[in-house]
Amino acid sequence: MHTDLASTPVLTTLDDADRRALEHLLRAARGHVHLPPLGAFRRMESDEIWAKLVRQACVLGSSREMERIEHDPVKAKKFFAAIRPAALRDAGLIRKQMSRVLSDYQATRFPLRTARALTEMLDNERIVVGTRVVLLEGLDMERSGDELRAELRRRCPLLSLKCASDFMIEVGLSHDVIALDTKVLAALRAWFGCEVSMTVVQSREAVYTSIEAALRSECARLGVRLGELGRTITQLSGKTALEFLMER
Repeated sequence: MHTDLASTPVLTTLDDADRRALEHLLRAARGHVHLPPLGAFRRMESDEIWAKLVRQACVLGSSREMERIEHDPVKAKKFFAAIRPAALRDAGLIRKQMSRVLSDYQATRFPLRTARALTEMLDNERIVVGTRVVLLEGLDMERSGDELRAELRRRCPLLSLKCASDFMIEVGLSHDVIALDTKVLAALRAWFGCEVSMTVVQSREAVYTSIEAALRSECARLGVRLGELGRTITQLSGKTALEFLMER
């Protein structure tokens, strides 16, 4: 995988070895990784959608803190209940209360910054009205993943490309995007020769979308949804070969 940072637009290409490696990975993982169904958000409660937004705000910088909470179902239930819009508004002093909840549950590496971001979301009527999340209302799912993500980020500017993509997959808004997080990029570097650092991908959106477009094209050739590739890498990156085989 080669990304030409000097070209206009930025161009990412895969060679034959990359294509074979990608096909091997996706065939081996077939049936093992499942995405939330498209349109899943229409059956979600408002607080469930808010919880997924909270997660995106909390994982900026590191996902370990949220992963620890999510691995403890009882703790996760209490945390997300405490950070519901209704619970925060009832408590008053929303940013202070939110920072306290984030700190008490050790939900993020940066509780003050995360509390500020989430407070801005609560105060943005394109995202939340009262205690109801309206962010996804009126979105046309016939549009492409790129178009939906652009509209989502217009409504919620605090979402990065990576976070917006992950959120879209989580709520079933689109399967045609990929969350290029540290795990995915580490795999691309290790197995596909990607030379681009996480810092460059995060700071230059043209680089992000170039890598994404190259992977999307190859996934389409293989009849696989792009989001499935990202989830395959993320979910399997922490497993041993034995764990993977025994779960199949």
